[in-house]
Amino acid sequence: MRPNLVAVDRLFSLFPQAAASFGLILLRIAVAGALHLDASGHFVISRPDWAMAALWVCSAALLAGFLTPLFAGVGAVLALTLVGGVSDSFAPVVRAVTAVALSLLGPGAYSLDARLFGPRTVVMTMRREPD
Repeated sequence: MRPNLVAVDRLFSLFPQAAASFGLILLRIAVAGALHLDASGHFVISRPDWAMAALWVCSAALLAGFLTPLFAGVGAVLALTLVGGVSDSFAPVVRAVTAVALSLLGPGAYSLDARLFGPRTVVMTMRREPD
């Protein structure tokens, strides 16, 4: 008996096409921009130099779609740790949750990740034990 081959192509793809990819571009832009806001929603430039460098590197990587799951995760941590302004605001938590959502969704087809890694096809085989 021949093994059954199941090809799962784009079923769980990290690089969805068309409208979903444009939505992921907008989400990447929103997360990259939100990293530079304080808890009250104002653009902040008074953070330590290392923090600003981390924010700019993370934002640039997110805008380009380079290693999106990694940099979105880093962005979530930065959103929670580099809070300025109003300390009892819920905004940093919302920014972190949005970054985690981007990390789980992936970069989309219009990203550097899609160019570097491309779509993948998963081939699963069912092996039968010899008698």
